Amino acid sequence: MSDICYHRQMRTVNKRELNHRTAAVLDQVARTGEPVAVTDRGVPRWRITPFDEPGDALARAAREGRLTRASTAAGAWPQPARPGKMTPEDLSRLIADMKGDR
Repeated sequence: MSDICYHRQMRTVNKRELNHRTAAVLDQVARTGEPVAVTDRGVPRWRITPFDEPGDALARAAREGRLTRASTAAGAWPQPARPGKMTPEDLSRLIADMKGDR
C-alpha cells in the first residue's frame, strides 16, 4: 500500500485512495490494530480504527502506549529496628528506604 504515508504518527490515506482500496486499508487496520486517518484535500477528516470489544480498554491502552505495566521486581518490605517504638527519625528513614531512588 504505497500511497499510505505517516502524518503525525498516524498513517493517512486520501479519500480517493480509500475509495479504490477500501478492503486493503481495512485489512491493514485489522492486522496492525493501528488507526488510519482519511484526508480530504490534505485535511484529516475521518479516522478508521479497529472495533474494540467492551472489555478491551486495557489492551487498547497498552497498544497505544498509554499503559505502563507494573514492575515485577518488588523487594521485601524493610523491617523496623524497634517494632512499636519508632522515633520520627526512624519513620523518616524507613519511608526514605521504601521510596528508594524515586
